[in-house]
Formats: sequence, C-alpha cells, structure tokens
Amino acid sequence: MLEEKSKSEATNFQKLHFASAMRTIVVLDSEALLSWIYIGEQLASWIFASKEKAQQGKEILQLHKHHGYLLVNDLCCKERIKRDHDIPQSYDSVLRTWQEDLIVKREHDV
Repeated sequence: MLEEKSKSEATNFQKLHFASAMRTIVVLDSEALLSWIYIGEQLASWIFASKEKAQQGKEILQLHKHHGYLLVNDLCCKERIKRDHDIPQSYDSVLRTWQEDLIVKREHDV
C-alpha cells in the first residue's frame, strides 16, 4: 500500500512538474509573441519614418532646384538688361564672375 501511495505521489509530482514546465513554455512563447508584435510595430514605425524622411528630402531637393533656377533666371535677366545698355558678355563669363564673387564672399565670412 505504501509502495502504491509513493508511486502515486511520484506520478503526481511528475505530472505537476510537467504541467509547470508547460506553463513556463507557454509564458515564454507569449512573451516571445508580444516581443515579436512589439518589434513588428517598431519596424512599421521605422519604415513609415524612413519613407517620410525620404519624401521630405525630395521636397527639399525640389525647393533647392527651383531656387537655383530662379537665381539663374534672375542673373540672365540682369545680363539681358546690361546688354541693352553696356557691352554684352557671354553667359559663361557672367556665371564664372558670379561664382568667383560668391567664393570671395564665402572666404570673407569664414
């Protein structure tokens, strides 16, 4: 009778230990699942931010491009007015002179 009782207790202990181990595994799996979901949210957030930054970069590039066109157009208009009143210069020489002036101004600012 004692042997049967000890065998029964041992079997119950094994069942409890196994059940406890299974719960631990389930907890670890749920933690892994939550971690995976959280990482997925972070990844989605990072992808969205990356696309948004790329779009902002494109917009800034377009603004700089447009600003450059306006500056060159302004320079050409000024040269056209000068050609009406003074000796005309080629646009290459005008742009070169303008670039040299900008370099000199930049050196003075530094």
